[in-house]
Amino acid sequence: EKHENDASLCYHVLGRVHGRYTPIPRTMKDYVANPKPNGYQSLHTTILVSGQPLEIQIRSTAMHRLAEFGSAAHFIYKGAKASLPWLESIRTTNAQAESAEAFMDIVRTNLL
Repeated sequence: EKHENDASLCYHVLGRVHGRYTPIPRTMKDYVANPKPNGYQSLHTTILVSGQPLEIQIRSTAMHRLAEFGSAAHFIYKGAKASLPWLESIRTTNAQAESAEAFMDIVRTNLL
């Protein structure tokens, strides 16, 4: 139920933003109804503020935590040292494996 309330609140805020500012057509992205494979959820829209485009991201506290610190964290995709030990382990294993098949064998043996 909490997730449904979070989603409802996000859509409510989106409606308020679009009611107050002019949305730019075809810029709305709904990752709440259609999360990315990594679990990322957010509503993205671009509005005009004083004639200038401004991208808005709307998400709940739980969605924000996942986006900033969880499996959907941006730093994970930018090559920075992750603060998630399990991810560092996978990265190290991947770097040491001679092939994709060798990597999968190591994962199956050590992680599953």
